[in-house]
Amino acid sequence: MTDMTTNRDMMLTLGRAARDAAKALALATTEQKNQALMAMALLDPAKARQWAAARGPEIQEFLRNMAALRAAETDLDEALGLLPPDSSRGVKILQELARRYAADDPAKALRCAEEGIVRARGLSQPQRAEALASFGALVTRLGRQETGRKLVEEAAQMVAGLPTTP
Repeated sequence: MTDMTTNRDMMLTLGRAARDAAKALALATTEQKNQALMAMALLDPAKARQWAAARGPEIQEFLRNMAALRAAETDLDEALGLLPPDSSRGVKILQELARRYAADDPAKALRCAEEGIVRARGLSQPQRAEALASFGALVTRLGRQETGRKLVEEAAQMVAGLPTTP
């Protein structure tokens, strides 16, 4: 058997499997659909985007965020481009990435934190104050004590100005 025949057979098998998975996905519960999309996002991101297109923008954002996490391992610029600029989930992903890289790659962690700070300023309260305080603690651990202190103080002033509920 030649490599070409083997590759052709493999492609046909994958095509059948994708069609079968799409049929099963149509009958699945929401939780099962989410799990299938996560698995497909790791195997074939393009196919996962096709499946997600019918599920609405929330699932599409979820897949973009997963792709950003995966891309950050090799290309931080690509990862930053995949994250929506005005999303609280995107800010949380940047916090996660900064924590992940803090020990092994402090420069990469600091870059994630700096981008997260910029994006956090666009969030509504109280998410903005929470994110800035969190990034303040992160940049302090990364050796930028003065910047961290200023961010925490800024967040504290924001919190002081928020209305309280009885």
